[in-house]
Amino acid sequence: MADLESGVRTAAEAYLGALVQDQSSAAHPEVVKIYLEHGKLSESDKPFGPGKILSVLVLPAGLTAVAQVQWPRHGGWLTLLVDHGLWVVISAVSSSTQGAVTPADMAAACNACSEYCGANRACDGPRMENVFHPLCRLTYSGPEDSVVVKSQPVFVQMVNDRYSTPMHAPYAHLRDDPRVAAEDTMIGVTFAAPDVCMVMLKVGHPPMLWTDVLTCARIDGNWWIVAKSSCNEPLLKDEARPV
Repeated sequence: MADLESGVRTAAEAYLGALVQDQSSAAHPEVVKIYLEHGKLSESDKPFGPGKILSVLVLPAGLTAVAQVQWPRHGGWLTLLVDHGLWVVISAVSSSTQGAVTPADMAAACNACSEYCGANRACDGPRMENVFHPLCRLTYSGPEDSVVVKSQPVFVQMVNDRYSTPMHAPYAHLRDDPRVAAEDTMIGVTFAAPDVCMVMLKVGHPPMLWTDVLTCARIDGNWWIVAKSSCNEPLLKDEARPV
């Protein structure tokens, strides 16, 4: 894991260095950059000045990672995925750090993620739209070692159609199984600024249990999920039924 973390740190540092030089090193071609100033989306897509990495976390599957970054008067998160053997930045979200993070801030961000889990569990696409920002995408490292990007409308439709898809249809009988809902777990919440935090949680739909890293941001007073990346492990895979 130490080698993986070193690789993530190297890629993140290359990305930060490229930002200062207005280049795109270590970034995926479809990287999304969201910059907030006092709770509002800014026309700029990056904070100014050199940034430093405060922490790096690689998810257990070794294909998804996050790096907390600090700039002068700004803080944020980079999400990185493995793409053809290399770590690349797939999302960068930052905000001004003016002000303190309050318990109310944490409660509101967690509430948005609770709503995300509820919409996911209910397979309710319209409900998911209330917390999954239009700029947000689902991204992950696919089976062919390449990054997969799903837009917000595509992801919302995936939520709506979950148990009619070829992957999940053999497990439709488990949709309301309490063992599945019991896997929904909040792992942690970390703020980089009053308006930006990283939430890690688990949510399952057989045959997969996903670990999600959700970058959340308060935009115009409301908390949204603005970046979602994930990795997975098997869940009740042996209990499929013929469709």
